[in-house]
Amino acid sequence: MDSKQQINPWLFQMLSIAAGFAIGNLYLAQPLLGAIGTGLNVTEAQAGWVISAIQLGYAAGIILLLPLGDMLSRRMLITLMFTLSGFGLIAASLSNSYWGLLATFALVGVTTISGQFILPLTGELSTNDNRGHNLGIVVSGIMIGILAARAVSGGLAGLVGWHGVFQVFGVAVLAMAFLMFRIIPTLPKVAKTNYFRMVSDVFILPIKNPQILVVLLLNSAGFALFSSLWTSITFLLSSKPYGFNAPLIGLFGFIGLVGAFTARKGGRFYDKGWADTVLVLAWIAIVGSFALGFLVNDSLVFLVIQLLVFDAASQINGLMNQTRLLSKFAHARSRVNASYVSANFIGGAIGSAGSAILYSHGGWDNVMTVSLGLSLAVMTAYTILRKTRYLSK
Repeated sequence: MDSKQQINPWLFQMLSIAAGFAIGNLYLAQPLLGAIGTGLNVTEAQAGWVISAIQLGYAAGIILLLPLGDMLSRRMLITLMFTLSGFGLIAASLSNSYWGLLATFALVGVTTISGQFILPLTGELSTNDNRGHNLGIVVSGIMIGILAARAVSGGLAGLVGWHGVFQVFGVAVLAMAFLMFRIIPTLPKVAKTNYFRMVSDVFILPIKNPQILVVLLLNSAGFALFSSLWTSITFLLSSKPYGFNAPLIGLFGFIGLVGAFTARKGGRFYDKGWADTVLVLAWIAIVGSFALGFLVNDSLVFLVIQLLVFDAASQINGLMNQTRLLSKFAHARSRVNASYVSANFIGGAIGSAGSAILYSHGGWDNVMTVSLGLSLAVMTAYTILRKTRYLSK
């Protein structure tokens, strides 16, 4: 499309910021659970359901609403989702009822998928020569949003309380809705199709297209390793001999900024046709990071190095795979993206649960052993499949 040549590069920077705001909604409440529990006179376990409500809402939105991006205007959908999310956060800020807070956060979860509409939109606004680069910019915004949301939320709560945090972010998200409406260009109308077919395609497309299925399986394995490692870090650092508290453990999360900036630049590899080679190299780095993990008990310096290598390689892996799918299946970008995110959710859940079991039966070294074995298997699969139709660009 010729209009793609006229897109100002700054637009992708703004879409990156917007995507970070959107995904950040999922993590705003995490540092506030203690304050919420006290304020609403509920237990910590009950307060934890606030996180569950927004995560379940997000999962429902991915499956039920994200496919709409292939049949309706993404500009309209992104603006609408930001608007509803903003009002949901403001409603949460006014809530003095536990059940009311759960309901509003479920709404916020459903509507915070605007960031996942932005990724297919970025693919649509890009050319074959810059799609990887532009998607890298937006993906890095998502990652920075995840990291920043927790930190800003916790710090802001000390000034305005947990009600005030949701109010401030609600107003900011509404302002972002107006900005998105103003700056996102109007694209040609897409062909109308049946909604239920769109939703079912989230599950059917991977079955009909082996390349989608292979990419989803390999990438979800990577996400399982990601969730497993970060879950295990909490167990490791909170127990003896370290005994770190939650804020101190949270500081390790900022190592993820390296991964964010790697993704920001890494999209160029895809644009230059190096995706298959870069994927294999990324998995060699992941394997090496888990081998290094066996030295962590000797010094936490090795943990920092492990996380730097692992996060950078993991983000390159995810970016290459997501860009591949959004490029090759242009007619179904929103549906394929819904499949991608859903597969990651499943992989992440398996990784978190699996690491808890492994850690309880053998500690950190047990987690590293299984993770090393799985990463070797995935690296081998990428090496074998890189020149086949399953991983062709």
